[in-house]
Amino acid sequence: MMATNNISFTHQGKQIILSPLTPQQVREDEIKMKEKEKEKESRVETSTIVCRLFHFSLEEGNKLTLQNFQNRHFKKSYLT
Repeated sequence: MMATNNISFTHQGKQIILSPLTPQQVREDEIKMKEKEKEKESRVETSTIVCRLFHFSLEEGNKLTLQNFQNRHFKKSYLT
């Protein structure tokens, strides 16, 4: 019997064979994971900014309108 670097098993009646990734496939996967992480960080950062702006608007007794959001969105004092 010849040794291989594959893992095989049966799942729901089907034979599954897993083979290791090539170095190029590993690199492509790493790039995709980094891109997803950046997207996630961007969503979290945007959510944080919106929450802070909403909080500041409530403290000041103002409604959070699109105009207020756009005016304050670029002010660093509200983002820290």
